[in-house]
Amino acid sequence: MGFFGPPNIQRMKKHGNIRGLIKVMQKERDSRVVGQAIQALGEIGDEQAIQPLLDEVQADHYGSSDQAAAALVSMAGRLSAIDLRSRLVEEWTSMLCPEGLHYPASSVHYDGDDDEFNRAWAREERHRINADRIWDLGAGRRQVAARALGMLGDERSVEALVQCLLTHHLSSYDDHTRRFALQALRKINSPHAIELLQKVVNGSEELARLMID
Repeated sequence: MGFFGPPNIQRMKKHGNIRGLIKVMQKERDSRVVGQAIQALGEIGDEQAIQPLLDEVQADHYGSSDQAAAALVSMAGRLSAIDLRSRLVEEWTSMLCPEGLHYPASSVHYDGDDDEFNRAWAREERHRINADRIWDLGAGRRQVAARALGMLGDERSVEALVQCLLTHHLSSYDDHTRRFALQALRKINSPHAIELLQKVVNGSEELARLMID
């Protein structure tokens, strides 16, 4: 790691110091050095780095989460001994699920006349707002997951991304989640993805606007 300066990432990479690089990723305050450590872990492609990199993706740290996802995608194309792609699909599609991830009442974008909200949900959310209940905010993690799935480009994530477009209207924070989900579907660009995307967009003026944006 070094006593008189930043860690020497190139030396650590040369010597295959996986534990040291993971420690840098987890502890270093300089985001540039963190990014270099993540890139080195992806280039080495050792299985020991998989779970720490997955943890970094889920931590929702600005920048480094996307870098960790990119490293994992790179590793998935080179690790033949394990089916890393399937694991990434499972991990990241589960992160998209809104179940158990709610919002503080003050963050909710609510308009009783907005067609975006179905009436049953709107009544329930109005009750939450009136009750001044405090909820966990999980939109950031879902945005990371949507971007990560776009990097991975696996057709098995299509249904989860389409479902994301249909359900993530609970808060204005999730507008970005839906944009990233649209971008991911465009990157996958399979006939199945295009077919489902067209059906969803044709039934929603708001999603049609997002497609244009």
